[in-house]
Formats: sequence, structure tokens, C-alpha cells
Amino acid sequence: MKTFILFLLATCCTFIGRSQDIAFSNVSLQNRNSREIINFTNPHEVNTRQYRIEASNDNVHYEVIATVPSKGNNVFASNYSYDVTPFDYTYFRVGRVDMNGQMPYSAVVKNEKPAKTDQQPTTEANSHHAIANK
Repeated sequence: MKTFILFLLATCCTFIGRSQDIAFSNVSLQNRNSREIINFTNPHEVNTRQYRIEASNDNVHYEVIATVPSKGNNVFASNYSYDVTPFDYTYFRVGRVDMNGQMPYSAVVKNEKPAKTDQQPTTEANSHHAIANK
């Protein structure tokens, strides 16, 4: 009996340890009522402090645009949504900040709308717009 209990304990610890290797599932960017929402799921939220939503326009240099607190220890899936509409970026990812300081990242999701730029419209476009408004 003692051997069986030790076996169960070892199996559970191995399962919990390996479940932490699966950081995210179902990471997506969705347009909902003219708002861009990033959705993600942590299949096993154990020892998670928070999530960092990061954004980039070149898919290389990312900056943190928001932090989202975790819902707490949970062996079941935890779903999250965050409105990224006010941010003008093309690429988004989520970092899970664990209690031990590790931070695995989600897959990168791309906003299909091009990021806004500071470029001025061409003169031809301006004259066409002015003619159309007469």
C-alpha cells in the first residue's frame, strides 16, 4: 500500500510539473464590435503570478502594453481576453510570469490590419480628395 501511495504521489507531481510546460492554447486576435481583442487560455494555471501582453511592429522588439493578474491556482483551463484596440501594433504575444520568475511566451498573433504610420498622404491623393469634396 505504501508503494502504491508513493507511486500515485510521484505520478501526480510529474503530471503537474509537465502541465506547466504547456503555457498557452487558443491564442487569437479577434475583431469584436470594431474592437481588437486578444484571447488566450492557460490550460493549467498553477503557480502563475500574472500575464504580460506584449506588442511589436517588427516581430522582433516587443514592449509590454499591459499586465493581467492570474486568476489563481487552478488545474482547469483559465480563459482571458484583453482589449488591444487602443494600441497601434501588428504583432502581439503573451508572457506568463510564473512565481519562480520563469516566463514562457505564447505563439505570436498578427493583426491583419496594417499599423498606422506617421506618413502624410501623397499630393495626388490630397488633390483627389479635395476634388471629391467640391
